[in-house]
Amino acid sequence: MKKKLLFLVIISGFLGLNSAAFSMQVASQFTKAYVVPSGGSVNMGFVLTHPEKVLVRALGPSVQSAFGQVIGDPLLRIYDINLNVISENDNWKDNPAKGEIEQTGLAPSNDYESAVIVELDPGLYSVEAVSARGEAGNLLVELYSLGQASAVYDDFTLSVLDAEKWNITAGNPVTVDGQYLQCVTSTYVESGRTYLCSISSTSSDYEWGVALQETPGVTESPLFVRRCLGRKEGVKVCAEFEVMSNRNVYARIVQEGADGLPQAVTFSEKIGTLSTGAFVSFAVDMVSRTVSFVFSSQGTDTIITVARSFGDLEEVFSQSPLVIYSTGTSPSKRSFLVDYVEN
Repeated sequence: MKKKLLFLVIISGFLGLNSAAFSMQVASQFTKAYVVPSGGSVNMGFVLTHPEKVLVRALGPSVQSAFGQVIGDPLLRIYDINLNVISENDNWKDNPAKGEIEQTGLAPSNDYESAVIVELDPGLYSVEAVSARGEAGNLLVELYSLGQASAVYDDFTLSVLDAEKWNITAGNPVTVDGQYLQCVTSTYVESGRTYLCSISSTSSDYEWGVALQETPGVTESPLFVRRCLGRKEGVKVCAEFEVMSNRNVYARIVQEGADGLPQAVTFSEKIGTLSTGAFVSFAVDMVSRTVSFVFSSQGTDTIITVARSFGDLEEVFSQSPLVIYSTGTSPSKRSFLVDYVEN
């Protein structure tokens, strides 16, 4: 059967994310059509510009009140540009990724509806939904972005910090056994009466992220990962991860003081727990002025996101360096628990 691409959609990142515990792009794209018997189908095409994790679902019974006559048992397929079937599902609860689908909050409400989660490389794809029983009726097909499947980051495998990638802004952080960063000394910040150790990326590309790794037996303190979003009333407003000593990871919006330390915290929400390792990054949408905090635990395919709007900023930064820092009340060695290998 010839597959038709009804239209193309550019998915460029996290657009319109909400602040659910496991957020998703709200209807990245959707299409509704009437399916006739004997091979009729709903088709949707899309193109990805970077590796992307997507959820696609086909709904019938759950949208009957809006669409009238619907397909009672949708069957969903995803094709690559050569029309090879990449993923297929009839009833979503039979999908091996059932648990992950439920975590997104996007699980269909009817057992006969279909849903798939798949990681895709950049390229052209198409979605097809048909009736598994050959019946006629309406179908709704929706495509959601769950975030980039991978991002660029430094795993600190060198014996010294790579000066082409990182600037030392406070203290003396060094790599230890190519596994993590440790501050040999810290810089005393008079205004905050605290000791600070900090590095910033030489790149201001928003697709940078950081991999975190628990390092047993090393003196630990809270770790922060920050990107500034813009300025309001002359004060920088930044997105920040806080990795606490108890391993809880918080997504925060902070106001940055002149000393580079938080002046005020305007938003804070727990996003995950660092059990062994994790990957964190920021997805910034300059069009909708939304920042998404992305958290992925080592050894799982689950991507947790929390999104916040920064639309009230008077000045928005289109680029900003990534800052990793640790701060405390004593000059003792403080470790950046940064390590991990690429997903």
